[in-house]
Amino acid sequence: SGCDGEAKTVETDTGDFVLLKQESQVVTVMVTDAGSCPVANEQISAKINSAGKKRIKINPSSETTDENGAAAFTITAKKKTGSAKVTFKAGGIKKKITVTVVSE
Repeated sequence: SGCDGEAKTVETDTGDFVLLKQESQVVTVMVTDAGSCPVANEQISAKINSAGKKRIKINPSSETTDENGAAAFTITAKKKTGSAKVTFKAGGIKKKITVTVVSE
């Protein structure tokens, strides 16, 4: 099928992962349409569940995809250990990952 430019899938290059306290990781989020073509200029919002806000921060909270359908978000662990759920949302499609913060 052809490229319609409508967000169909939202994927991350990491899946769930673990961070040490105060460590950061960049997560690239890709948006593709039904024809598996990258969707450019699609706004992706990133939200942390309320318990997770004590454990991680994310920057930016929203980003627009480039011509490759990708946008980068930096997730930084705070000092509190435990898990945080991050939901990336674009065009009504959601992708959830769990980030676990551990001490050394």
